Amino acid sequence: MRVLCVGLVVCDLIIKPVKDHFLEFDTACIDTLDINVGGDAYNVAIGLRQLGVEADLFSNVGKDFWANLILDSVKSAGMKASLINEIDISTSRSAVMITEKGDRSFLSFKGACHKLSPSDVTDNLLAEYDVLFIGSIGDLPYFETNQLTDLLMRAKKLGLKTVLDLTGEINGEYMAIFDAAFPYLDVFLPSIREARGLSGREKLEDCFGVFHSKGIKTVCIKLGKDGSAVLNDSVIRHIDSFNVPCVDTTGAGDAFSAGFIAGMIRGLNPFDCGLIGNYTGSRAVMQIGANAHLENLDSIVDYLNFKEVVI
Repeated sequence: MRVLCVGLVVCDLIIKPVKDHFLEFDTACIDTLDINVGGDAYNVAIGLRQLGVEADLFSNVGKDFWANLILDSVKSAGMKASLINEIDISTSRSAVMITEKGDRSFLSFKGACHKLSPSDVTDNLLAEYDVLFIGSIGDLPYFETNQLTDLLMRAKKLGLKTVLDLTGEINGEYMAIFDAAFPYLDVFLPSIREARGLSGREKLEDCFGVFHSKGIKTVCIKLGKDGSAVLNDSVIRHIDSFNVPCVDTTGAGDAFSAGFIAGMIRGLNPFDCGLIGNYTGSRAVMQIGANAHLENLDSIVDYLNFKEVVI
């Protein structure tokens, strides 16, 4: 099965460690200063490729130095560079500031990929894929309209599974946008912060209740160091995390999403998909940068054997 990942692709300037008092000095020394390609949709596509799933990225770049880095990376990963549109707006970029404990914060320049629109994703393109993943809702202005519903509806008519992730500062005002879109969504993958912001509820069970009432078939809420929780067919299960050393949380949620989708394509139930997502997310926090180096899905399935699921 083939996955089309739609959303953000950016160049990341990775800085670690960032300390509160650095601005007091003319010059401060750090351990890491690298330029990598990142962005939610790109990270998920790369993660899926590493897991052995055929995936491509659909996004925008500018006509500049940064775009060349992205296009080279896309080609190196075996993805179709022809699906990356070059437009007359500078390529999006971020500074990723990472603390000594691995927590991170972004400074974002919103450029070409932030101009991406659901109408750019044609039916002819969708017909080449089996799964549509849309990352970065909350940071894609043109997707925060009724065009999102139209895209999901078109994908479902063509027989695709639809998966949606969020990013940024999500609040209850987005619910009016999502109300019409949610019935065409198969899997929803928010973080606990995003789930609380969107639903207006604090308790995990109440967040699930709001999303279940909207007609979403499967909801998985990412809980960070506490693992994840999955709602499927009115059943909620908490999936334990993996106890690993954390050096950088950048891209951990995207690695989770890649693992979850790969498990779904494998035909596994959503709870086992959540376990795979926890595993791939744990690999991400052990590495610096947004792109986790993941094992093939077969190796992960053999290792986990699905004995860690908490019912």
